[in-house]
Amino acid sequence: MVPLAGSAWWTEGSVAGSVVSAKWVPWACACVALVVYSVTLHPGVPGGDAGELMAAACAGGVAHPPGYPLHGLLSRVALLLPFGSPLVRLNFVSAFVGAIAVGLLADVLRRWARRAEAGVLAAACWLASPLPWTYSTSTEVFALHVCLLAWFTWALTRDVLGAREVTAQKVDRRAPSQPPRAFFDRLSSSMGFGAAALDAQPDEPAAREAARRSAWWLGVIAGLAVTHHQTAVFFVGPLLALRAWSHPHRTRIAAGLVIGFAPLLLLPWWSGTDTPFSWGDLRTPAGFVTHLLRREYGTFQLAADREGNGLVDFLGAFFTFEWKQLYALVAFFALVGFLQVIRFARARLWLTGAGLVLVLSLLVFGSLANLPVHEPLFRGVVERFFLMPHLIICACAGMAVDWLPRPRVALAVAASLLVLGFFHRPRHDDSVERYGRQLLAQPEGALVLTQGDLIGNSTRALQACLKERPELRVVDQQLLTYDWYVPRLKKVMPELVLPGSRWHPRDAGAFTLQQLMMGNASRPIVVCGGLKPGDGTNFRAVPWGFCERYFPPDAPFDEEAWWGESARVLPPFEGTRSDAEPGTWEEVVRRDVWQARAQRGLFALNVAIGRGNDPTWLERSYAVLKEVAERDEAPQAATFKNLGIAAGRLGRKQEMRAAFKKYVALAPASDPELAAIRGLVEER
Repeated sequence: MVPLAGSAWWTEGSVAGSVVSAKWVPWACACVALVVYSVTLHPGVPGGDAGELMAAACAGGVAHPPGYPLHGLLSRVALLLPFGSPLVRLNFVSAFVGAIAVGLLADVLRRWARRAEAGVLAAACWLASPLPWTYSTSTEVFALHVCLLAWFTWALTRDVLGAREVTAQKVDRRAPSQPPRAFFDRLSSSMGFGAAALDAQPDEPAAREAARRSAWWLGVIAGLAVTHHQTAVFFVGPLLALRAWSHPHRTRIAAGLVIGFAPLLLLPWWSGTDTPFSWGDLRTPAGFVTHLLRREYGTFQLAADREGNGLVDFLGAFFTFEWKQLYALVAFFALVGFLQVIRFARARLWLTGAGLVLVLSLLVFGSLANLPVHEPLFRGVVERFFLMPHLIICACAGMAVDWLPRPRVALAVAASLLVLGFFHRPRHDDSVERYGRQLLAQPEGALVLTQGDLIGNSTRALQACLKERPELRVVDQQLLTYDWYVPRLKKVMPELVLPGSRWHPRDAGAFTLQQLMMGNASRPIVVCGGLKPGDGTNFRAVPWGFCERYFPPDAPFDEEAWWGESARVLPPFEGTRSDAEPGTWEEVVRRDVWQARAQRGLFALNVAIGRGNDPTWLERSYAVLKEVAERDEAPQAATFKNLGIAAGRLGRKQEMRAAFKKYVALAPASDPELAAIRGLVEER
């Protein structure tokens, strides 16, 4: 066992004159991370918000609230790189800042523990964790979020440890009998943030200038972190407050904080770009504040008009998440590291600060988060907000080096974690990009009304970054309900008929869905992702690939022609993954591929019934539904129900009972027809 005494900064011995060796180690960790992330980089459009972020960068617009100006700036710079497609360059931004975060984490632990192996172990824990790996290889704001938090922690560490080292051999100016000023002062002092390190300032001008510069950078980085992602306030807020409480240059910290907000000035400028791929009108004070505070979603909330499962389920999801990060090995090493250092007084209160960050990021944010974590897709959305507490856990894991017998053992453990992480790395594919292309396979000049993140964002990225199908008028239904969106569409899509200020079925000056469709009935109208509830239309909807095509009520409809055309627009199976995990966007793509076929079979069944059980259409419906029931890895209950109906009307009683039997096993108890179908199954 390597003793802590006299080495790590939290020990009771002096740190003056101690040597922090192996300064090249953090650089090596960052380089390894950059290679790993680059080799496993996402090849195209990822799911979630990635497509929308890509589109905003390519078109020069503003991303969804709160705008992410620093990420947008880096993305615009990345588009100037001379390699790869625009999509690859944008994904590379996450790899680059993710690698920087790994190097910063390694250097923080190297400085804390005075051992390079501590940094290597912490970096390996983070690098090998599956979720950080995912967000460091695809376009999202979370790799930069973590990078800024790691940068702030690194700057705070340099500031605190630098002050301690230059004052360790100086006499404390406070008289021994003088009581501390307040509990908060004692807390910050004991954690190395306050009077013990700062009351006695070095006389050298260079040291004083270094302290002033350090205070300025602390504020700048904190400002950048908070303006990039609101949840950074749970991390930066308590630590910066503890540091600034007794800091002689707190005014410089405040000034740096203001400068760190400077990227926000880019948002009104970008908002002036006339493009459909921009969110909000930030050129007015009200629009700027609304966007910045996420009022359209809810500040510190994850979505509008959603309800979560509560704090207990949120915490349960966090512990499940930690288990999935290499079978809880990261959490195990974090617990060992915690037990290794808690016996030292300085470490106890430092751990109190880390615990405060965990409380704020889990308990407070968990109480505000409003997505149901029991649903796999929403749980995946919530898990990205566990990256911040996971960063702290990885830092604690680095402290476990003193539990390991030799430095080589620590390096071997780190290497083993990387190997294990490689086998659990994210398997990126181009299924979302294929999905977007299939959604854009619409008639010339069509009005495409989209709903849902995956549908809208994948098409945006392809139109804005790869210039695919620019003649299609792709319009987001949710955005149509905002006052700022329709005026923008009238500028960039003047040929569309938008008969009002926004879409709302009742508000004065707004237009209804029926008015929107009637005004644009001269062009093909396609709806992808279904229609928002609360407003109806008498247009006829028919399945059309992933989408539905809407025809005016008085327009002739050739069912035979539709049968052939609908087969040509069916999404192919190629590029979809049967092994996609529940809750991933790749799994959503796979589900939608099967759902498109099931809806086509159901429509054929309705045509057959409308024609008095037409055998040709019944056979068509039966063949389509049978393929879905047999080949889909997880067919829906409705597929078996419709298959049983088709088989029964064809006189195939045995096949009908077999399909209904599977339906009864899967059907929701609320189905009013369940009892009757169960009776048919039990009939002798």
